Amino acid sequence: MFFPKLRRRAKWVFAFLAVAFGMSFVVAGVGSGFGSGIGDYLSELFNRQPGTDVGGQIQDARERVEANPQDADAQLDLANALAADGQTSEAITALEAYVELDASNEEALQQLAGLYLIRANEADQRAERARSASGVAFFNVELYGSELSQAFGAGPFVEAQQQRTSEAYSAAALEAQQWHAEEAAIWEKLVDLQPEDSNYLLELGRSKQQANEIPGAIEAYEKYIEVAPEDDPTAEQVEQLLTQLRAAENPQGPGAEPDTGG
Repeated sequence: MFFPKLRRRAKWVFAFLAVAFGMSFVVAGVGSGFGSGIGDYLSELFNRQPGTDVGGQIQDARERVEANPQDADAQLDLANALAADGQTSEAITALEAYVELDASNEEALQQLAGLYLIRANEADQRAERARSASGVAFFNVELYGSELSQAFGAGPFVEAQQQRTSEAYSAAALEAQQWHAEEAAIWEKLVDLQPEDSNYLLELGRSKQQANEIPGAIEAYEKYIEVAPEDDPTAEQVEQLLTQLRAAENPQGPGAEPDTGG
């Protein structure tokens, strides 16, 4: 684990960084995808003790919100209860409403970033399933692509299957990037609130990277290196990652002019 002495505040948010830095670096789609347990892990933030009437909490908070949509506490209570009940989309809506009312609550912003990450992880998992299905479809095209299989009418079917799985992968991968971009926007707000917070900068870099916003990721990681504590064991990992990101951003080498396509 990269953070042996995490601060009390929002430790759950940073715990998955070991997974992020452990992933293989892929130039096309940098940093996309988390382990299958990340979404469940983040959801534990909102768990209630056994026997708690989450449904009653949802109903109570919803009634308070309906009575006064400007009640920030009611919006936050509704968001937490919905998240505890596994209603991620609805929890996001309520938490976004809360943040509109109070954009200075760091814990709420961290929670919203975590919910966006859950949605990104779900889309990443769909993309991985579609990628696997696309590989099977490609094999089928090769297997049934002969003149004999065409005579039996198998060709068009397997080709359509390959197209469907390829489109499903593209759609899910794009959705994951969009959720990571939403998440990155929240970390930007947190960095604005706490410019010297190395954890926030680290998360901003990671989310920018997974949104395939490489220049923004590089900038955030560079700022992280500037403010990180001297004994931070993650700094070396980030330096290595920066080397990879810079190489991907400028594959022609140091000093080369960016390829503008002209």
